[in-house]
Amino acid sequence: MNVMAMIIQETNNVFREHEILNGMPKRERGTFNIGLIGLQRRHFLEDNVDEEGRLWGYRLTDAARDWLVANPDFLNAFPPSEPESPQDDAQDDDGIPF
Repeated sequence: MNVMAMIIQETNNVFREHEILNGMPKRERGTFNIGLIGLQRRHFLEDNVDEEGRLWGYRLTDAARDWLVANPDFLNAFPPSEPESPQDDAQDDDGIPF
């Protein structure tokens, strides 16, 4: 369900996987993809296609939105993630800038 929290917090319910994956550490991407599969199996995600019928991304289903309305405290368990701040290359572990 952490994946559903990410979708709600970082998209407008219609999204492409890479929109979320690009902002996520590589070590967490496999877990995210497994979460997407789980949401699809629960019928919480469906394909979103463009005007020509080509797969564009995914969107939350009515069942997912209904579940979120019935469980309003759900997102409290998943505070929005802070973007990872890059390490300052000018300093190493001992604080000496050279």
